[in-house]
Amino acid sequence: MIERLRLDRASARTQRLAVDLPGAVPGWLVRMAPGLLVLAAGSPAEASLAGAVVLLAVAVAAVLRPGTFAAALLAVVLAVATLVQGSVAFAHGALPVALAVLGVHLVLASGAVARHVAWRGQVDPRVLGEAALGLVPVQVATQLLVILAWVASGGASPVWRTAGVVALVGLGLLVLPARRLPPR
Repeated sequence: MIERLRLDRASARTQRLAVDLPGAVPGWLVRMAPGLLVLAAGSPAEASLAGAVVLLAVAVAAVLRPGTFAAALLAVVLAVATLVQGSVAFAHGALPVALAVLGVHLVLASGAVARHVAWRGQVDPRVLGEAALGLVPVQVATQLLVILAWVASGGASPVWRTAGVVALVGLGLLVLPARRLPPR
């Protein structure tokens, strides 16, 4: 009986469970997403060969070790590229900065998802949709802060500066916890 139990355990290791998920996203695509997003987010900022090599290395790291440090490295690469090019952050308006912030956030979020997916696995599209919906509130607040920084840096007219102050106060009221009075 002991030998039969050993045989059953050995055959159980070789058997695989196959689940059919209609419309499933292949695991390799989910695992590649952080690296592709690094290249997409960093490519407008990199004009030199050295910068392109560093960006490619960050993209490879994002694929091989998703969810670790790729988003932070991408932020550093984008900041260094801005400094090396000799321009200030808002030299071309708020859009390049807003896209860079969005890119870093997408690399961070896609790495967090890819970290839990096997290369040969499959992911239900609803899971990816739920993960994407979770990004929206944080991204809205972050993009508002980018716009407010642009307005505060003098990149806008006085009307936009006033609107920025009003938006900052509104954002503060929404984000900061309200002071609660003890019940009587």
